[in-house]
Amino acid sequence: MSLHLTVDLLSPAECPENIGLLVPVPPETGLQSLEKVTIAGAEVIDRHHAVSGHQEALLVLPRRGQPIVINYALKLGGKSPAGMFKGQKSYTALPDAVSERLQRLLNNTTSISERERLVITFAADNFSYGPRAEIPVAAQVLCGLASGNCVDINGFLISAMLQNNIPACYFAGYYFPDSDRSSSADGMHCWISTYLDGAQRHWDLPYSLKLGKPTLSPGLDHIGGHHVAMSTGMDLTFEVGGSAFQTHYLAQPLWLLPAGRVQTASVECHAQPFSTVRNDTIPKNEALSQIQNNL
Repeated sequence: MSLHLTVDLLSPAECPENIGLLVPVPPETGLQSLEKVTIAGAEVIDRHHAVSGHQEALLVLPRRGQPIVINYALKLGGKSPAGMFKGQKSYTALPDAVSERLQRLLNNTTSISERERLVITFAADNFSYGPRAEIPVAAQVLCGLASGNCVDINGFLISAMLQNNIPACYFAGYYFPDSDRSSSADGMHCWISTYLDGAQRHWDLPYSLKLGKPTLSPGLDHIGGHHVAMSTGMDLTFEVGGSAFQTHYLAQPLWLLPAGRVQTASVECHAQPFSTVRNDTIPKNEALSQIQNNL
C-alpha cells in the first residue's frame, strides 16, 4: 500500500530574508519508505545530512513569485531499520528527582522489555494531554500530574528510554485519521519507537491520552489512520554555507535565515491514495540525480 502526500507552503513569501528552505526527506521507519519526491516552485540545490543521526534534508531556493509544492510518494510498511536506533543517543537529562523515581521502579528488573513497560506506565500514570507545556513536563511531575502535548510527552519518553539504555527513536511528521476521502493536516505530530529483541515497537501514548484510552501495549492499531514521519531524531543540526542551523525536529519545511536563525514554514499537508499521484513526481533515484546536477 502506498500514500501520496502534497505539502503546500501557504505563504512562500513569509520570510523574504531567507537564504533557502530546508525540506525534510522522510526516513524509513518500519511503517514507511520513500518512493518518489519532487518539488515545484523551487530549485533543488543540495542534499544535507544532520550533523548526527540519520535525518536528511534538501536545500531548495524558491522561484520568485511561484507557490512551493512538495510531493512525496511513500510505500507503507516495510522492515524495521535497526541501524537507525544506534544513532539516536542525544537526549535531555531528566531532573534528578524524576530520574531517581524511575530508577526505583526499574531496579527490580533486568528485562529490557519490562523496563520499557515500566517507563510507559510511569508516563501514563503521571501525564495528561493538553496544550504545549510552558514548564517542562518532567519538572511538572515533581508537583503532581503533568500536562503537555505530543512534543512534551514524547520528549520525556525518549529521554527516559535512552537514559535507561532502552533503544528508542523519535519521529515527527503528520497523523492522518482513517477516511475514505483525502485527509489534510495543518500541524505536526510525533511519536516514538523502541527496538527490542530484534523487533521494532511503536508508541503514541500522547494520542492515546488525548483519546482518553491510554494503552500500555505497543502498536498503533488502536489509534488507526496513518502516522507519516518526515524526520527522525531530536535537536537536529544542519551545516549549510558555513553556518549551523538547529531545530528540535524537522516535521515541516524550515526557512533558513541569516545568523543561523530558522523559522518553521506555514504549510498544509494533504494525503491521498497512491493511485492519485500526479505524473510529474520523480522517482527517488532520479531526484538524487537532479540534486547532483544542480550542485
